[in-house]
Amino acid sequence: MLTISIILFIIILSFKILKPVYINRISILISIYCSIILLTIIFNTNVFYNYGISIYNSLGYISINQIIGQLIVWFTITLVLLLGESGKTRKNILRSSEYTLIILLSILGMNFLLISNDLVTMSLAIELISFPLYISASLYKNDEIYEGLGFNKNNLSGIYAGLKYLLIGSLGSVFILLGSVFIYGDTGLTNITNIIELLNIFNNKLEIYKIGSTLIIVGLLLKLGCAPFHNWAPDVYDGVPTIVTTWISIVPKIPFLIFLSLHPLFIYPLLSNLTLFSSFCSLIIGSIMGLLIFRIKRLLAYSSIVHLGFILLSISCIYYINTFTTIFYIVVYVITSINIFFILNSINLSKNIELLSELKGFVYNNKLLSFSLIISFFSLAGIPPFLGFYSKYFILLDSFNLEYYFITFISLLCSVISCVYYLRIIKIINFDDNIYMNYKSIHLNETISIVISFFTFLTLTFVLNGNLIFNLFNTPFII
Repeated sequence: MLTISIILFIIILSFKILKPVYINRISILISIYCSIILLTIIFNTNVFYNYGISIYNSLGYISINQIIGQLIVWFTITLVLLLGESGKTRKNILRSSEYTLIILLSILGMNFLLISNDLVTMSLAIELISFPLYISASLYKNDEIYEGLGFNKNNLSGIYAGLKYLLIGSLGSVFILLGSVFIYGDTGLTNITNIIELLNIFNNKLEIYKIGSTLIIVGLLLKLGCAPFHNWAPDVYDGVPTIVTTWISIVPKIPFLIFLSLHPLFIYPLLSNLTLFSSFCSLIIGSIMGLLIFRIKRLLAYSSIVHLGFILLSISCIYYINTFTTIFYIVVYVITSINIFFILNSINLSKNIELLSELKGFVYNNKLLSFSLIISFFSLAGIPPFLGFYSKYFILLDSFNLEYYFITFISLLCSVISCVYYLRIIKIINFDDNIYMNYKSIHLNETISIVISFFTFLTLTFVLNGNLIFNLFNTPFII
């Protein structure tokens, strides 16, 4: 039903019947509608209490894990579309239907990937996610100066970012397809469930399968921007408008990471070592390189690399534990990152900012907005008792219990190092000279104010009573 809704809307868009602003509003309504459907399905006993059901002749598989993943995706999509409705962003980016069309095509791929149970549907879904992202990264050239969208003016960084994203993403697709071919050649199967059953029979001794799975993991890590395959991410994030950065830095990662964590095909002990290595590299590179960066979106790119390191550490432990820790971390990361991008976009409406130094004295312009930004950075840093602390705590606890002592120590060390550049931003906002005297005060529309307030409240939810979150982890239905 979700898929049919998206496809019908894409067909409507292709005839350009509606004005762009109405298209985006209808997209928001469709996102909310699909979220309600998913919430209803969660309480369906066949899916919720049992192991799940196969669909489309076993090409797809639906369980409570996939439904929660789809719900997270739709929730995030709704927020990004709401951000696109705000102020000057709507006037500039949403002047055509292409923006919404490529988003919906990417959404279609995300839904297919989350329920995919076959190497063929997996590869097709990944491409359906990726191509709209390449287009969105280069759709708005910087030779047209759009006020308040976070462009680097007077250059073609948008085209450069889109081209680099296309080349690196295509390389990742090659690895994924080549790995799928190796697995098919060794097993004669493409259905993931059947491949797992065959592996159990042969006690994981299919050597070519191991090569194929490794190639698929490398392709996914390349598309995610995990170290040591991370070099494209800072350039792409910094070269596109803030609204596009919000989309490509958060939304596509959700289905990739959840898919990676839910399929035993990719988390056997041998492959866990590969994700552990990438986690180690991501933590080290993201935390150290972030200290040298002075551009806001580049800094957020290296910050996301650190968080990917934590998520990969959790995925490496999934062979021995449940998936809830990983999904919880993803949810917290989405909440915090979306809040930061909402605030940055709001600042861009008054003053286009690219450097950290351009946030000097921002607290004097809008105290409540700066308070929300500070709380979000505290949460990203993992400082107790904010929400981000608990997400890191449970991952480190799992890795310690599994006797991954070295990577646990490295994770703690890198978390402390990354605190330095988060605290540097907070220092710039609060204690540096005020450069906002000559700029008008930032006023938010009602929708954006509600979203920022709600996410700030969520980040502060467990400050007074941390036992609430521990009770959540002890709930019997946890995945």
